[in-house]
This record gives sequence, structure tokens and C-alpha cells, in this order.
Amino acid sequence: MQRSSEIGAVLLVLMLAAAGARADCVLLAPVEWRGDVSEQVQFAVVEVQAEGTVRVELCLSLGDESGEPRELYLLLPLQARPENFEARRTPVERFWGQRLAPLDALFEQALVDLARHRAALQSRARVGALAAGPVAVASFLPRRLFRRPRIARYGGLSDRALLSGRSVRTQILQADVHDALQLRELATLTELPALPQTVKETLQGHVGKPFALVKLRTLPPGRRGARLPQARIPGIVLAFTQELVEQDGALRYDYPLGTGRTWEEEIPLAQVYVTAPEQFDLDVIFPRRPRTARLPDYEKNMAYLDESAAWVAQGRQVHMARYDRSNPAEDTRVVLQAQDESEFTVAARARERRLTAARFGFPLLGALLWAAAFTLLVRRDRHAESLGFWRGLGKSWLFASLLLLGPILLAYSMRWGLSGTSLFGLLGARKLAPRYVVPLAFVLLSLLLLAAGISVLHRARRSRLGSFLARSLIAAIVAGAAYWLAGRALVEWLAG
Repeated sequence: MQRSSEIGAVLLVLMLAAAGARADCVLLAPVEWRGDVSEQVQFAVVEVQAEGTVRVELCLSLGDESGEPRELYLLLPLQARPENFEARRTPVERFWGQRLAPLDALFEQALVDLARHRAALQSRARVGALAAGPVAVASFLPRRLFRRPRIARYGGLSDRALLSGRSVRTQILQADVHDALQLRELATLTELPALPQTVKETLQGHVGKPFALVKLRTLPPGRRGARLPQARIPGIVLAFTQELVEQDGALRYDYPLGTGRTWEEEIPLAQVYVTAPEQFDLDVIFPRRPRTARLPDYEKNMAYLDESAAWVAQGRQVHMARYDRSNPAEDTRVVLQAQDESEFTVAARARERRLTAARFGFPLLGALLWAAAFTLLVRRDRHAESLGFWRGLGKSWLFASLLLLGPILLAYSMRWGLSGTSLFGLLGARKLAPRYVVPLAFVLLSLLLLAAGISVLHRARRSRLGSFLARSLIAAIVAGAAYWLAGRALVEWLAG
């Protein structure tokens, strides 16, 4: 999974305070109005569909500082004539909840999937640790074995952070799609005497292509709205579906993000999402943006992410970019390659292969390390020589485990599992809480192993096996340290 260095998190309820203005639409208004009209909120969702089409939904909210009703035009460049075009009014919060929140939930699910993959590798490493001896087992015991693991979440902001007193209600008067953009005709359509030079320069690249023209009227706040803060941010949604354009053996769509340079001010924060089925081989190229956030780990707080991110969960891939106070001068390019599978499906198969390899590889690694430690440290003992290699190998592992596993498991279960609860009080309790069942089982197993260890020591004292036991314990320390180093490195490599 392509990640802005490990995936993840996300975003989505955005702080919009100042009246910025950057858009994927071109504002067409008289020059004397342009300083008053601004864009308050912008969310964009580009969904690549299996039919070779793309569904685009753009949600924005406008601000007008004049306090007067005004008529203005928004021009949305199109790559091809859409099958349908829709312009409607809707609160920004509603659009976020319906379109963006599910994509954010996929980000969290992707984090959960990554955590489960790592946990599965660590579980296989613990199985291998058993073959490497008791010290290796101790080094791979999870720190929170008896506590429910928590998955890291992105640091979202409160929904109230979306509220902006500068957003104004708008009325959609007309929305039409035209076949070819011509600057001379555009001045007539908008009934404007002339277009600003910055607008003309931006629209030059879209001449001859289809475009949508939306006529709006800004509505000044009423008396009630002037006294009370707005409960919702009024927004406009522009949605359409069009076919992808074929180019160089691939299908392409250019989302018109570069039209932001036609606005005079900057929007404080904007979010662009590109989504498609997991198996699509999709390349998404976002325009560069200045670095503003200083957080090293984007998974901890995706709301402040200043790099693009990509994740996949539940069969859907999502690519996201955040723009903080910037006016991009380039479009977002989405390219659907003709290959059969995406990097996400390749990565998923690779993870499955690594899990299979870990299932057999970690026990084999543990057994090899114990065999090496036995050969170097125990085999020359007279008792080991009398047993032979294989019997000595097994007996040294058994004796070391009986002597060390009991104290290790008892100390661990008392430290992490019982959380300070008295063992005698726990054993005397009439009703056992469910969370104490596993720790108590470990305590009983530890006591059983301690009894077996005491029996081994008593037998060794009579049979003069002290040297064999000492060498076996040293071998457990050496094999355990080697397995800890190698196992941790393998888990990190396989989880990457």
C-alpha cells in the first residue's frame, strides 16, 4: 500500500476559519466584486468506476462580505461532455458525512488491517521463540497480553470546527453544460463586459473543451441569521459522470485543480479524494504543495497532513491530498493503467506469502539457533556426550525450559495480568471476573512449571548434572538473545 510513509490517517473534519479562496471552479464576476467573494469550504471526491467512467463530486461554500445579494457565475472545466450534470444546494456537513466519512473509515480500517498483519507475524515469532528456548519466549511475550489492544486513530476535529460565520447561502439560478469553451462567447453568456486577465490566461488551456456554467445568487443573512450563529455551513454540490479519455494505452482524467490560481485569496484548507476498486491499477499525481505541518507521523493526526496518502480497505483504494493555504496551478491527474492488478493487490498477496513463510520460518530459525547454541556450549559436556547429539539437544532444551519458564511466566502474569490483585484473594474469590481467567491460567501453569523445575534440580543434585544444567542455561541465554535480534528484525521486514 502506497503510504505517505506509513499510512495513514485522516482527515476529515477540517478547520475553516478565515475567508480563503481557491477552487476547482473559475469565478466569473465583475472586477469590483472579486475581492468580496471567497471560497470558504471545498471537498472533492473523484471516483473511478468499473465502466470506464469517472464520477466527480465537488462541494464548496462561498462567502460574500458585501452583505448584498449578487449574481455571479462559476465555470467548471470538463475533460469530456458528461452523461449528466447536477448542481444542488446541501449543507457541507451533510456532504462530509455521506461522502467523506466513509472514506475516512476505510483509512481507520486500513490501520486495523496493518495492525492485525503485524500481530499475526508477532504471533508466529512467539511460536518460533518456543523452539529457541525460554529466554527467547520471555523476550517475545507481549507487553499487554491481558489487555485489549487499542488501534491508533487519526486526530479528527470537532464538527463544530466546520462552522464559519462568513459563509453565505446561495441560490442556484441556472446550470448548463456547453460543448466548447470560447472566450468571446463566454463574455456574452455571462453578460460581463470583460473577463479579468488572470481568468483569461487560466481558461486558455481549456478552450475548445466542454464546460459547465452555473449561475448563482448570494443571499444576505436575514435578521435571525444575523443574531444567531449558523447551525450549518451552506454549500453547493456540483456532480457529473463522464468517460475517461484514452491516452497512450491508458485511461486518464485531469481534475481541474489548477483553476485555483484564478482566485485572489487562498483557502485555509482543502481536501481532494480519489477512489476506485482495489484491483484497479491507478496512478494519482497530485500537484506539489508547500510543507506546513511538522508532525512526523501522519497516522497520529491526518487532519494536519501536508502530504498525499493512499490506503486500501474492504476492496476499495483511496488516495488523498490536503492543501493548506495554497493556490495550486496544476491539475490532479488520474491515470488508469491497462494492467490486470494494482500495487495493492500485489502487496496483499505478498503479505499472505510472508505470513506463510513466517509460519514455518520462525520455528525453523528458533530450532537452528538452539542447535547452534547447544553445539557451541553444551555438547562438550560429559553428560551430553553420553546422550548423543539429538537426545542431548532435546534434554538440554527441556531442562532449561523447566527451570526458567516457570519463574518467567509467573513474574509476567503477576505484573501484567493481575494488575496488583492479591493472588490469594483471587484464588479465594467465589466469582472469578472474566478478565482474570487468562492470568490465573498462566499463574497455575507457572506453579506447575516451578514444581517441575524443583524436581529437575533435586534430580540433578543426586545425579551430578550441575555442569549440564549450567551449560543449558547459558545456551538458553545465548539462543534467546540471538533470536530476539533476528526475530525482531524479521518481523519489521515482513511487516514493511
